[in-house]
Amino acid sequence: MKILMIILSGVILVNNHDMDKTQLEAITGTKVVKQGIVPVVAKKENSKAKTTKKATKKKTVKKTKKKVVKKKTTKKKVYRQTTKKTYNRNEIQNYVYNLMLQKGWSESEWYALNQIVIHESSWNPYSVNKKSGACGLFQAYKCSKMKSYGSDYKTNYKVQANWGLDYIKARYGSPSNAWVFWQKHHWY
Repeated sequence: MKILMIILSGVILVNNHDMDKTQLEAITGTKVVKQGIVPVVAKKENSKAKTTKKATKKKTVKKTKKKVVKKKTTKKKVYRQTTKKTYNRNEIQNYVYNLMLQKGWSESEWYALNQIVIHESSWNPYSVNKKSGACGLFQAYKCSKMKSYGSDYKTNYKVQANWGLDYIKARYGSPSNAWVFWQKHHWY
């Protein structure tokens, strides 16, 4: 058996004179296509190439995930900065409470009215729903409905409170009825 193997930059040249195909395949670890001088790529180098490709894919996936997380975080910060306006929650609640009493409702209606406003806007007169465009304490949809109560309806909690209580009175009769409806449908 005469075997001549020369390794040059990852390629094995095999000169087999008296060797059959299966013996050559066993020595080189690859399939032999032709008898004679056959270029054969070593298995170890192939596995390294595959490993490198897999590692590159994993790194790419990790980088992509990090970028997405950074983008989401950035969006949240921007959103908070644009909606952060100062308002006095206690002042707004006192005004709405007194207005509720003026409209003829008893103190027992306060719980229901408070729950509606908490769930709609958290007592933020600058609150705007991104999907629907509803705005204000009572989340008036179309926001422009409050225009007849005052031109500064987007920022003035007094205008929003007057509109909201009139809306509840006209549609439900009382804050308790409106709260019962809200609990079933998550809107009122």
